[in-house]
Amino acid sequence: MLQLKKVTRFFLHHSAFRISAMPEQFNIVRRSHINRGWGDIGYHGFIESDGTIPGGRPLEYQGAHNYGQNSDSLGVCMAGNFDIDLPTDAQIHSLKRILNGYRLKYGDLPLLLHRDTRNTHCPGLKVTVDYLLGKGIKVADQALLRRFEGNYVQRPKHHGEVYKVIDGHLLYLKASPGPLFDDLCRRLQKRKELTGLSEKNWSRIEAALIK
Repeated sequence: MLQLKKVTRFFLHHSAFRISAMPEQFNIVRRSHINRGWGDIGYHGFIESDGTIPGGRPLEYQGAHNYGQNSDSLGVCMAGNFDIDLPTDAQIHSLKRILNGYRLKYGDLPLLLHRDTRNTHCPGLKVTVDYLLGKGIKVADQALLRRFEGNYVQRPKHHGEVYKVIDGHLLYLKASPGPLFDDLCRRLQKRKELTGLSEKNWSRIEAALIK
């Protein structure tokens, strides 16, 4: 297994096996991954339906959870098929615990859905950005961010807060409000490079903010 030298984001997955058919899944998924020739289960965290976290690939090694994205990310999988069902309350509680631990270790990095970067339903069509936000989980709305890629966004009620969207991340421009700042905003608006965000849309992309 390759060493994981940096972490810039986290990815959320589902196992795609229904809990009703397969109540405990970690060992089955791990065995399947090892049989493919992988050194261990591909996910760094795995959450069973009752919220237990039986293990995962050690954090010092690259995962095998999202082709082309493994070199700088961690992957978390919840047991279940969320095209059909929803995660249990216990799973959501454990997901928050895992993400809080990751963010303490690596910083306040964005959580993305597997389908943000691959042609897949994963982590299930019922697990949407709105659903996760409603559960108090910070997740970046990549579809919304892509609309502003390379441009600037501003929170209308927070004068002086202007951000640039770069590679699906929000970069805060540390500018002081004043005539020069106001002039910059006017010029960006004239060139249609600055968009004012509603607070609802801000909450959908705040998780992508680079601190």
